[in-house]
Amino acid sequence: MTGGTLTIGNKFLIGDAGSFASALTGERIYFAMPLGEDVAKTIINKDHNPLLIKRVLEIKRKHGFVLNILKTGKITTNIFHSLFLNLLNFNFFKNTTIELVC
Repeated sequence: MTGGTLTIGNKFLIGDAGSFASALTGERIYFAMPLGEDVAKTIINKDHNPLLIKRVLEIKRKHGFVLNILKTGKITTNIFHSLFLNLLNFNFFKNTTIELVC
């Protein structure tokens, strides 16, 4: 299967087995459910386009990006945190943040 699941022969590794967890939140179930759905659809239909898996990989990439910013140092983390909290007062940023985390 293309799109990001780890396959070994005709076996699909999803969730923890496929290393699908958010680096930022540690969340696993949120990722496992759509991955399982896409794998099931792929088993039924070999031509299935795994859009849910692509979405999970994009969220995982964004979480990794934020985590890398936070790991750069205490000063950077404090600046990022203060800026982030202030920007949450704006609806556009709040909605964008929800998209980033979910």
